[in-house]
Amino acid sequence: MKKFNVTELIRPGTNKLAVEVYRWSDSSYIEDQDMWRLSGIFRSVDLWTRPNVHITDYVITAIPNEDYSKATAKINFQVANLSKKSRKNIGLEVAINGKDNKGKDVSYSVVKNIKKIASGENACVEVEFNLDNPSLWSSEKPNLYDVDILLNNKGKELEHFCNHLGVRKVEIRGDVIYYNDKPVKIKGVNRQVVEVAETGSDYFEKALFFVNDRLDIALAAGADGVHVGQSDLPAAVVRSLVPKDFLVGVSVGSVAEALAAEADGADYVAVSPVFSTASKHDAGDGHGLDTARAICDAVSVPVVGIGGLNKDNIPEVISAGIEGIAVISAMVSQEDISASAAELSAIIAEAKRSV
Repeated sequence: MKKFNVTELIRPGTNKLAVEVYRWSDSSYIEDQDMWRLSGIFRSVDLWTRPNVHITDYVITAIPNEDYSKATAKINFQVANLSKKSRKNIGLEVAINGKDNKGKDVSYSVVKNIKKIASGENACVEVEFNLDNPSLWSSEKPNLYDVDILLNNKGKELEHFCNHLGVRKVEIRGDVIYYNDKPVKIKGVNRQVVEVAETGSDYFEKALFFVNDRLDIALAAGADGVHVGQSDLPAAVVRSLVPKDFLVGVSVGSVAEALAAEADGADYVAVSPVFSTASKHDAGDGHGLDTARAICDAVSVPVVGIGGLNKDNIPEVISAGIEGIAVISAMVSQEDISASAAELSAIIAEAKRSV
């Protein structure tokens, strides 16, 4: 959520609030957390009037102890004074209400006094609670406590907020994620792995880890590369933001798009989709083998096939010049995923020997 202070722009009488929107910006991928790539304002916009002394931010954490008999809840506040004078005796009242793990109603409260905040300055305040027998949060039982926050000055209410907190402990042990000491199985991830048999290119001598669409996650996760589509961040922009050895793949549907991607620095292009696929409902109709063959003839970078591929049609895709494949249902819908991967790899290798 973006916040802008427009106080200095407001004039007495009627004001017009105008926003200029750009499709791409420096923070496009940072803000694009839920894959909405629409130009314009597609969520609600609120205009707030805030007192000169107000809470600019607060962060809630709640961590259980080793045996989960207690939990420490901390709330860190930042309180700003935008008035032209210092303000004294700012009161901060925080209450936590809910049920413990035995179903008993519990209530905790803390009152803090901020003696003085100079004009234009911020005060940082931390409140801490010790919760007995805490109800734990999990995806199966999302237990939450109510948090009530009141900011006042000499008994006059300035701001009042209501929020929630959940008590949980998240750990990674080896390759397993644990919530409250219980292992969690991740049933869905935004991940694309491209495996290409040896082509003579140094880039494709092993299985590589690519993140689909999200450059920020790819960089944070230390992935080998990122794969972007025609409606994602342009390949030239991606290339300008990543290390030299970071791989960039681009989905294409025509020779023109493939040549543009290569010129923008793509390490490979992917004909997507080659055939119609049920894995992505918005993928559109398949481009077919003729388009795939034309793209392979036009570019010098490796070409990958995506969409509607299975063990029956992979040989003809490879014969069209495609150097590797990316699949979803052809592998993960099988009872033995490892065996399916081995079978597909063998089919690719045999198809390449036959070309």
